[in-house]
Amino acid sequence: MFSLFLPPEQISNSEKKVRKVVNFLFRFSAASFFSYHCFEFLFSPLWMHGFVWSLNQEDDENMGQKGPGFLVAMQNAECSILEKFIFSMFVVLMDCVLFWMTGFRRKPQSVYQLLRLSVLFGFVCGIIRCLQVKQRLYSALHEGFYAYFLTFCNSVILTLQTEDFLASKKPVTLTNETESNFVDENEKESGKIK
Repeated sequence: MFSLFLPPEQISNSEKKVRKVVNFLFRFSAASFFSYHCFEFLFSPLWMHGFVWSLNQEDDENMGQKGPGFLVAMQNAECSILEKFIFSMFVVLMDCVLFWMTGFRRKPQSVYQLLRLSVLFGFVCGIIRCLQVKQRLYSALHEGFYAYFLTFCNSVILTLQTEDFLASKKPVTLTNETESNFVDENEKESGKIK
C-alpha cells in the first residue's frame, strides 16, 4: 500500500525476511485480538444470543432462574481473561495449520475458496458440537456459526494482500486471486509459484 505514494526502495533478502516475519506477527496479533473480542461478544450472557447459549449448557444448577450478571460471574470464575486470550491465540494458530494443510502455502487462493473452507469447517464443528451436547440444536448452530465466522475473518486478516489490487488497475472482486502471506517470496522469485 505504501508503494502508491513512496518511491521504490532497494531492500536486501534478509530485510525481506524480517519484514515478512514482522508482517506475520502483526497479522497474528490482529487476528488474536479479533478472535478474543468475537469470543467475548458471541458467548457473553450480556447479549441475548450468549444468554440463550448459556441457558442451553449442561449444568447442575437451574440456569433459567439466574440473571445475566450471575452467568457472567460464573463464566469469569471458570475461565479468566488470560485463558480466553491464550485460547484466541491458539485458535489463530490452528487456523494457520488449517491453511497450511489445505494448500494456502503452496499457491495463491481466492476469497471464495476461503469462504468455502470456512463454511465447511463451521459445519463440521457444528455437527461435532451437536453430538457432544446431546443434539442441542441452538448450541450447535451457535458454535458452528462461531467457527465459520472466526475461520473466515482470521483467514482474511492473515492472508489478504491489497498491494497487488491497488497497484493494478483491475477492480477488486470476490474471485480475484489473493496472494497468501504463507507463500514464500523466494519460491515466487525462483519460478516454483506462478
